[in-house]
Amino acid sequence: LRPKSQRADMAESLPGPNVFSLRIVSIDYYMASPIPAYDLCYSSFQGGEVKEVPVIRVYVDGIIPAVSLDLEKALKMNTLGVSSYSLDLDVLQDFNQILQTPNGVMYEPPEVRRGILPRLLEEILSTRIMVKKAMKKLTPSEAVLGRIFNARQLALKLIANVTYGYTAAGFSGRMPCAELADSIVQCGRSTLEKAISVVNANENWNARVVYGDTDSMFVLLKGRTVKEAFDIGQEIASGITEMNPYPVTLKMEKVYQPCFLLTKKRYVGYSYESPDQNKPTFDAKGIETVRRDTCEAVAKTMEQLSRTCIDSGNGYYKGECLFKILSLQKKFGWGLILIVLQLQNQLETHYSGFKTPHIYNLSDLVQRNLALQARKFGRLQLSDTSEDSSNIYVFQISGKLPFTIDIPFVSGSRGESSNVEKRLTSLTGLPLSDLLRKKHREFDAKFTECFNISEEHDSETVRVGKTAMANMIGGIGYFYGQSKIYVPKSSQASISVMFIMYQFFLPFYVIPICKLAELYTAVPSRPFFPRGFLWDEGFHQLLIWRWDFRITLDIVGHWLDLLNIDGWIPREQILGAEALSKVPEEFVVQYPSNGNPPTLFLVIRDLIDGIKTEKFIASEKDEILSFLERASVRLDAWFQWFNTFQTGKERGSYFWHGRDNTTTRELNPKTLSSGLDDYPRASHPSEDERHVDLRCWMYLAADCMHSITELLGKEDKFSKEDYNSTAMLLSNFDILNQMHYDKEHGAYFDFGNHTEKNKKNQKYDFRARELKQVTMAAANGRKRLQKRFDETCEETL
Repeated sequence: LRPKSQRADMAESLPGPNVFSLRIVSIDYYMASPIPAYDLCYSSFQGGEVKEVPVIRVYVDGIIPAVSLDLEKALKMNTLGVSSYSLDLDVLQDFNQILQTPNGVMYEPPEVRRGILPRLLEEILSTRIMVKKAMKKLTPSEAVLGRIFNARQLALKLIANVTYGYTAAGFSGRMPCAELADSIVQCGRSTLEKAISVVNANENWNARVVYGDTDSMFVLLKGRTVKEAFDIGQEIASGITEMNPYPVTLKMEKVYQPCFLLTKKRYVGYSYESPDQNKPTFDAKGIETVRRDTCEAVAKTMEQLSRTCIDSGNGYYKGECLFKILSLQKKFGWGLILIVLQLQNQLETHYSGFKTPHIYNLSDLVQRNLALQARKFGRLQLSDTSEDSSNIYVFQISGKLPFTIDIPFVSGSRGESSNVEKRLTSLTGLPLSDLLRKKHREFDAKFTECFNISEEHDSETVRVGKTAMANMIGGIGYFYGQSKIYVPKSSQASISVMFIMYQFFLPFYVIPICKLAELYTAVPSRPFFPRGFLWDEGFHQLLIWRWDFRITLDIVGHWLDLLNIDGWIPREQILGAEALSKVPEEFVVQYPSNGNPPTLFLVIRDLIDGIKTEKFIASEKDEILSFLERASVRLDAWFQWFNTFQTGKERGSYFWHGRDNTTTRELNPKTLSSGLDDYPRASHPSEDERHVDLRCWMYLAADCMHSITELLGKEDKFSKEDYNSTAMLLSNFDILNQMHYDKEHGAYFDFGNHTEKNKKNQKYDFRARELKQVTMAAANGRKRLQKRFDETCEETL
């Protein structure tokens, strides 16, 4: 429902386009909201005027009867919003406590009941005054704090200004009241009219109001000096303030001479802010010189035009003013306009600088910046601003395709010896194009040499190969951060116990250990998997070592530096906030009981074969042997970890730990540690399993370690024989066939408890149910659960 009565328009004293060469005093309404001044609020609303019955107009200072009044009938017909509202007769016994606004609506004055909206606005406006006073006390070095204070006072101003709109929003508002909104407008209008009448009628001032609105008045003073204008302006402000209820306050602002009054809230002129100011300053409001949605060329043109017209006086013809502007083009620099036009036709550039501790949230920062600009100005562009101490800048370049742009980054640009222009020239335009063509030729030549490309290879295959190689090299990065690793609290817990029990005991029996680490590595996918994977890295290096074996040695060395005291390497390196932001929570934690294929032995085997077949020159061979010498201790620790913690019950058997034997969500539990996550294995994980792929990996590792000891001439015969005996055992086909060969299918399979009739249900075996009961019991007592776990470990050991 819409209110019955309609809101009145705010008919302000609008100036016509005019030029005033005499003194004009600008007097601002420092605080002019009718809401707190007249206690206009939903809570103080007492009903509306009855049009059919003569009414009595009641003011705070007494009663002014117009004609006789049928008070009882009038009270019965009062309306509030859209509803009729009747008052008891004794409510209005004291007529001195009733206020009627110009639109015929009655309110209780603040002496009777202070409204909610007036109290709210008083608090907001007084806070804004306090913030503005604090702004004036800031020093130039506190520019950042000044911007913060300015934003706060503007926010408070906005909240205060929308209060009227809240009461008047008949279509979209939640509490529209046309009578209240109309009262606010009419009281403001009445305040302005009274002020104009008082100023124009005062013979001592000899002044005339040439413009007035609810924010300010412009008063024309003929034949007065600047000092006299300030004195009279102060008298006007004080007089109008005294005749209005609190907190309506006027404040003398500036004296203009001359002044262009264009339209509402749009003017320009020379202003004096104090009587002692000798030279006026150029001041403008609402025109293109100060609008943020105007390009710089238009703003400067308008400012220069305004200055010229003001300086020229009233005798100049418009054509002469325009001629004077055109004659100043050398001083103005019309090249700026040409640049703007060129950017509009070709490239448009915007930027924003951000201060952020993490780069991974850059997309969110940019999106928020664009959204704010779109809401404010309706343009999807960056703000062309930067935060203090910004550590990243984002540039937005828009253009019509096709186009080419060079973006050089030049460091050390300060100082006379920086040679910035010379360096920019060498990094852009034709020099940059020549350098890029040279690098392309070098890349093509190296690719052909590294991979023995011949004419037999078609161009499409070669192009795909070059792209893959470039992407692989481009994906190499450096990471630093902490991996989250879970280990048992009790040192007595064995890996086998953890294999079965960590699914339920994890929240109570393991503690996170964050290990600082650094890693130089390639990544499987920069957009989706921007972090190191142990299983993937061996395959990456099969490609990279052919391009530059030194990169491979560096990367493999970084991975081996991640070994813990037992010889275990976490399979996934989630180092830093950016990498962490891309990983689902359930995959963040690394378990020391779970391995990952030792694929780094693939590239080590290739390097060893290259040495044996003399693919490397003498200096390169020495570099590789030196690396293997330093890395052999870590490689041995890694090898021994697999032979200790990933072995099965049968000699020469291995199985991947970490499969969930309690899940009801999967018919065949995944084997993340194997690298083949959803490769079908035994449907019921147990310690009896034997995995043929891990056996093959261990043969590769044992054979590589044996080759390293031979190549380096190690004197430790025990280690050499140990590697050789393991390799011989794992290469024994009789044992392999006995453990993994299936004659019926003629293939090698994993061994374990498996059924094809498995189905999802919520039933667990006895051990699983017992574990779940123990886990749930932890909610009642963690100490009791800890004791039970220790007892289980002792029984198992």
